[in-house]
Amino acid sequence: MANTTFDRLILLEPDKHEKKMTRDITLCGSFAEASHFIAAMLYPRRINVFVEGAEESSSAAHVSGGDVRICQPKARGGHMVVYSGRAETTERLAQAMISSLHTPLLNSTLYTMEPCAPAILPLVSQLFGRTLGASVNYRSLPAEELFHVFQLPREKSRDLFVGGSVEPSMQAVMLTRGDLSGLVVPFSFFRPSGTGVTPDFTSFKVTDYGQTVQLGSYEAAADAILYELDPKYRQRLKKKQSKADRSFGACLRRLRLQRGISRDDFRPTTEKTIARLERGEFEPSRATLKTITNRLGVTVDEILSY
Repeated sequence: MANTTFDRLILLEPDKHEKKMTRDITLCGSFAEASHFIAAMLYPRRINVFVEGAEESSSAAHVSGGDVRICQPKARGGHMVVYSGRAETTERLAQAMISSLHTPLLNSTLYTMEPCAPAILPLVSQLFGRTLGASVNYRSLPAEELFHVFQLPREKSRDLFVGGSVEPSMQAVMLTRGDLSGLVVPFSFFRPSGTGVTPDFTSFKVTDYGQTVQLGSYEAAADAILYELDPKYRQRLKKKQSKADRSFGACLRRLRLQRGISRDDFRPTTEKTIARLERGEFEPSRATLKTITNRLGVTVDEILSY
């Protein structure tokens, strides 16, 4: 999975629909036999486990019967995600790991599409560094949309949501981002819309390939949530916008702030005029340009380089 969100993504018993969706995922696999699958995860090199019928690597080393194969390493370490589409598969995996005295996979995440049985939940929580989707109140993107996000580069997937849960006792929505980091969103964030629609916290889901959080008829955009609650997201967005905006006004503002000069320092040009100019509301006159360049001690071309 070069340049994608995770170093390893392993699918347990993928159905035909999942196989079709994940042909280009490097690390996807079949749970043909539990013991063989465990051996693959324990193998001391990076592994590629291919679904049956997928193109096989020429360097693949056949481990056993069935369709589980271990291929030559591409990288060491990294975060592994194990995906299970069914509760039965999750239970089989946990039992197999216990019966083989498997060491807990601390640098890993188990992502399940179906909640675990209450008796199994504590067990899988001990076997994996983190579990997502195992509780009954967790809601995930549909599988097709989930895999689409998983295959994106991390710098894109981290700005989308793949699932989450509503926690009334905490008065918060716990969201999972595409890189599987978490974000706590207080109920108070979801203010009534301009048309008076209010959030229904009993009807939560994530849609539109991770771009929208729905609470009944109420919708909140992922970028709006991140902009208000994630300072790093705001910094990235502002940096991206500053690179994209090469207008004279935007360049002037960046240079002025860097020099520590206020808008009131360009007399006889007024502070209001400089503010309007920086917002791109009009083009400066020759006289205004002369005032600005003299005050800053630079040429117009030099201003445009900021």
